[in-house]
Amino acid sequence: MTTAIPDLSGLRFGAAFSVAPPALKIRYHVENPTPHLVALFSRVPVVQPDQSVRLPSEGSYIETSGDRLIVRKNIVPPPRGMQAAETPLPCVVRVEPNGKFAEEFDLTFPVQVHQPFLQAIIGRDHPGMDVLPVTPGLVSSVTFELGAIAVFGATKLFPVPGHAGVFRVTPPIPRPPARRDFTASAHLNQPVPVLLYRAVERSQRQD
Repeated sequence: MTTAIPDLSGLRFGAAFSVAPPALKIRYHVENPTPHLVALFSRVPVVQPDQSVRLPSEGSYIETSGDRLIVRKNIVPPPRGMQAAETPLPCVVRVEPNGKFAEEFDLTFPVQVHQPFLQAIIGRDHPGMDVLPVTPGLVSSVTFELGAIAVFGATKLFPVPGHAGVFRVTPPIPRPPARRDFTASAHLNQPVPVLLYRAVERSQRQD
């Protein structure tokens, strides 16, 4: 028997941004009026200098495009032409049927880029060097992206030990209409300082 594919077109999303030094504040919410369990890719792992892993609310994939800051809580596939053993999956939070999820998080100044594929590409072009967010820049606008999927069929969630309300998702990852990507953009009322990737000699690392 074929499992019916959930339709998430009824999900409602909203986001707001404000600059309150020393941080860029991002607030967002998702309302789920559907009868389906929904998972949001809202917990991108952050690796600490000691190689331990945190799953904070501010954990996101962060990059820039011109003067725009792009903040993603979503699956980020490898760029075209780059081979990766697998595409990393952020951890998720649940939104129950007829439920709602909302949170606010801060990106502290200077906002550091965090995009492992971009870091790997720069590193590939600079063998023997470290690629670190050390180059100062400014952005004047922001785009926030959030991914959502329906949890059904072979897709399962498993609690992450030590992180209440956070789950690991196992493939397969559904396709639309059981997957939604939300975006919201805004011009910021003042510039936000950022740190961009640059290849540096290992003796220059700022540990």
